[in-house]
Amino acid sequence: MRKQGAAVRETRTVEMTEDQPRTARQEQAAATRAHIADVALRLFAERGYSATSTRLIAEEADVSEGAIFHHFPTKHEILRSIPEYRTTFIREAELLVEQSEGADTNTFLRALFGRFGELLETERHYVRLLLTESGADPAIDDVFQEMIDRTATTVAGFLDQRVADGELRADLPTESAARSLLGALLLFLLSDRGGTVQQRRRRLAAYFDNVLDIWLRGALA
Repeated sequence: MRKQGAAVRETRTVEMTEDQPRTARQEQAAATRAHIADVALRLFAERGYSATSTRLIAEEADVSEGAIFHHFPTKHEILRSIPEYRTTFIREAELLVEQSEGADTNTFLRALFGRFGELLETERHYVRLLLTESGADPAIDDVFQEMIDRTATTVAGFLDQRVADGELRADLPTESAARSLLGALLLFLLSDRGGTVQQRRRRLAAYFDNVLDIWLRGALA
């Protein structure tokens, strides 16, 4: 009986600990960990994973190298942790679908890719890292595939509704159609270089106008 009572008390202690808010020290530790991952992400994208040392990450993050290893046992663990802080493409696609009930395809896709264009600037390092490192690291490849799969499925769900409403062709392969649009966006990211943020956004807008025009010619009923 004493053992059972001890087990109950231990379980309750764990539950109470999990329900308690994080302390200021825990919040600071989480912020430092996220900051290190953010700096590492930029350096991995700019210099490549192999060419980026933990010493350089520490210098750029303005922390000691010991602090790096306190939060991440190895450099590889930093790479594997980055997806914890980057899920915006999936979230934005899901949010836009929720907000776009009844919208026509042209309006929805322009809103979606307008938002994605903004994310390509704020998340540029993250997307480039996924593209360059996914072939070398299974964990990063899994994250990349999940981002593509879930975003494509979300967009395809919207297209399915537009097919049902008669706006798009009844035989439109919506999953493939959604992936073709995402592929066009990634191609732009890989091929576009140089210029200011405003110049890149103008180029993306012009590029997507052409892509959407071609896409709609084949998709509309």
